[in-house]
Amino acid sequence: MIGGPRLAALALAAACAATPLHAEPVAALDAAGASAPSAPFTAEDLVLLEVHAGDYILTDALDGYAARSGVFVPLGQLSRLLDLAIVVSPPDRRAEGWALSPDKRVLLDLAAETASAGGDTFRVDAVQATMFGDEIYVRTDLLERLLPLKAKADIPSLSLTLIPLAPLPFQERLARESKRKGLGGSRGVEDVLDIETPYELFTPPSADLNLNVEMAGNAPDPTTQYQLRLAGDLFYAGAQLYAGSDGRGELSDVRIVLERKDPEGDIGPLNFTRAGVGDVFTPALAIGARGAGGRGVYMTSEPLEQPSVLGRIDVRGELELGWDVELYLNELLQGSQATPVGGRYEFPEVPLSYGLNTLRLVFYGPRGERREEVRRLNFGGGLLPKGRGVFRFGAVEEGVNLIEVGHGPAVEGVVSTQGQWRVLAGFDYGLTTNLSLSTGYARYTPAPDDTRQLVTAGVRTSLAGVALIGDAAVDGQGGSALALTGLGRARGVSYSLRHAEYAGGFVDETQSRGSDVSRPLARSSELRLDGQARLPLLNRDAPASISLRRDQLSSGDTFLQAAARASTTVDGFVVATNLAYTRDDQAAIGASDRLTGGMDASGVVADVWRVRVGVDANLAPEFQARTAVLTLDREFGVNRSLRLGLSHAFGDDPSTGFQAAATWRLSMADVTVGGGYDTGTDEWRIGFQLSTGLLFDPLRRRYRSARPGAAAGGNIALLAYVDDNGDGVAQPGERRMPGLKVSGGYREEEADALGRLVIAALGDGAYVRLRVDPESVDDAFMSLPPTTIQFTPRPGRVAVIEYGMRTTSEVELRMLLRDAAGGTRGLSALGVQLVDAQGRVVAEGRTEYDGALILEGLPAGAYQVRLDPQQSARLRMSLEEPVTVQVGAGGGFLGTVRAYIKIN
Repeated sequence: MIGGPRLAALALAAACAATPLHAEPVAALDAAGASAPSAPFTAEDLVLLEVHAGDYILTDALDGYAARSGVFVPLGQLSRLLDLAIVVSPPDRRAEGWALSPDKRVLLDLAAETASAGGDTFRVDAVQATMFGDEIYVRTDLLERLLPLKAKADIPSLSLTLIPLAPLPFQERLARESKRKGLGGSRGVEDVLDIETPYELFTPPSADLNLNVEMAGNAPDPTTQYQLRLAGDLFYAGAQLYAGSDGRGELSDVRIVLERKDPEGDIGPLNFTRAGVGDVFTPALAIGARGAGGRGVYMTSEPLEQPSVLGRIDVRGELELGWDVELYLNELLQGSQATPVGGRYEFPEVPLSYGLNTLRLVFYGPRGERREEVRRLNFGGGLLPKGRGVFRFGAVEEGVNLIEVGHGPAVEGVVSTQGQWRVLAGFDYGLTTNLSLSTGYARYTPAPDDTRQLVTAGVRTSLAGVALIGDAAVDGQGGSALALTGLGRARGVSYSLRHAEYAGGFVDETQSRGSDVSRPLARSSELRLDGQARLPLLNRDAPASISLRRDQLSSGDTFLQAAARASTTVDGFVVATNLAYTRDDQAAIGASDRLTGGMDASGVVADVWRVRVGVDANLAPEFQARTAVLTLDREFGVNRSLRLGLSHAFGDDPSTGFQAAATWRLSMADVTVGGGYDTGTDEWRIGFQLSTGLLFDPLRRRYRSARPGAAAGGNIALLAYVDDNGDGVAQPGERRMPGLKVSGGYREEEADALGRLVIAALGDGAYVRLRVDPESVDDAFMSLPPTTIQFTPRPGRVAVIEYGMRTTSEVELRMLLRDAAGGTRGLSALGVQLVDAQGRVVAEGRTEYDGALILEGLPAGAYQVRLDPQQSARLRMSLEEPVTVQVGAGGGFLGTVRAYIKIN
């Protein structure tokens, strides 16, 4: 709806514009010079209407007239808005053309007082239609008879609603424009600037260093621990080095990996999306063997953002000292890890829901930092497009790093199988659009002196909207397995039902109770439901998940597990709750039941304190609180922060812990000094932590300090400049643009006086998107590239983004039609284009009620004014003579350019 001041201004402008153009309504002449009947309204009845048609607003300034006899609208102007081939001829006081198709003629002849539409001819009087100036105005009821639509005028709201009774040309045009916009985006309708960062022979590595020194009251010696990471390009691959110490400060873990990653699948002849050699992880099979880490090699052609073959994923990554991470799947908390193992976090075998899954990793730093990594994964039940194949392969010496140092296993949890080779391979192929086949092989050692080989075969299909998955496996020791899974979505709930039968002591490591060789599974069943649950107390829906699992061992022992999770927002706090029920029924010790629950919440209090709280408890058979944790973080400016913590462990030996830490963010490093006290052990601790990052800035051509995480994830260096010559390359003489703001990292960054900014620690996902704030460019005539920047981050690599802006201009066009008396009037709803020398359209739009159109964002050059070819052909209109708009390099408003229209 048009506001009061704007309405008044538009009405005044329309009245002023109408003065020399509109004839007096009391003495209009017909084509023969005879006096025509007086119009049923006067100039004082002018109203400017906002025209709606479906979901579209066609114009907010259609000049209509509201009189006692009804509301009158301009037939010619409205026809142009609707892309109808109806032309008004003022000398003949006649409108003629067609709607929908040339055989559906429309005629309105005021001199003869007749009209015809849809094959019907009927009489029209001066109360229904009149010539006012050079336009024919028709009452809305007559408009409904002439055109295939319903029209409802609401004068109090100054609106005109049109309801098409058949698809009109303007709807088809807008639909085509919408499709073109959708096709123009990189991955959707959003306009995205894609940045490619090819691998190089060598790039200066980025570095992360974390040093932690702690002294405890009951310990004679301090505890010293460090982590060092280096990452960059080497030999046209991404190289990563990790070195970590034990609590005595002695080197205990070294990892090296060379890896290539390409979401588009352009690695090698088999179109791999990821491949690596060194200290890597193998993939997993659908049944039987899990993924494991060690020194070796791996490769996969599985899409990085669409694991459509397996319904679960292993989530791994680098985790720094003092950091903890939470994993959310579809906004439900799945788990957390507070201490890095070998410098990593790991969430194995995370089950995916049918359809789109949003996986969110939330990292909390020891200095109050908080950052997120979001991945979107689509699980379609394993069906592949026809003719598409997906290959996975991995071979590692399990639990052994490429460089062996220190004492004990390099990978936690693999002492029994350390040093054994694990080899896995899988292949899936889309046979038809509704049938995919899979096969796999594994050599693995689930227990000491028990190396096995197995083969798998599977089928994926769908029936009545339900995805069906079948997998079978046999191993070399007589074991076998068969698993059937059904997945789908009904009433907004994703469901997954799986049942597996085992025989011959088959070991299925992909199941929680399937790895014990001495107690093999006989059968396993699982049901998962994911969707929205109604919370009556809060009167809202919230993400929720329910799972039910029953395992039966070959001995007859059974284990039942049920879990429910929900998450919502309460007064700005994100609250996650969980309940878990277990029943163990074992012949040797009988049955036991247990019910546990917990709640985690995080939010901001008083706009300054970030609060995290968590509690968990045994609920049955007896209630017993277990732990409660409270953490408070506060920033003091950008260079100081404070963390306070309180924890309590309940039970037979209760204890309370107090923690406090202060952080200073210096130019070269973050320094934290903290301490704590535990009442249960009567022990105090004080500690010092230093964290720093280092990366090579290609814009400054020197190393500079960066946020910790520069070697664990990708980084960008952006140069904001004015691209005067339009070549997309920053030249020495082109002006730099300070003050440009870009968000997407830990906090929003702003370009310096030379237009440079760096954002570090952007993670290691398939894609990262950064957002440019267009409001940070204080120049109305500056045209920006897409404000969403997308690139594939790689650990340690600094992607260079030359963000070239263009100085542009704007021009006002006035499209005028000469009348018989020698005057002119503006033509509204007229499609106008500016085209360059090659005929490309650089700007286009439709004129307003007075024939004016402002075209913005024009780069330097010479352009011809052109009428929309389709509309001008329908209306038989053309320019009287060519009109050129010359745009200089300085930018700004070019003034008004007039173009005169003739009707052929």
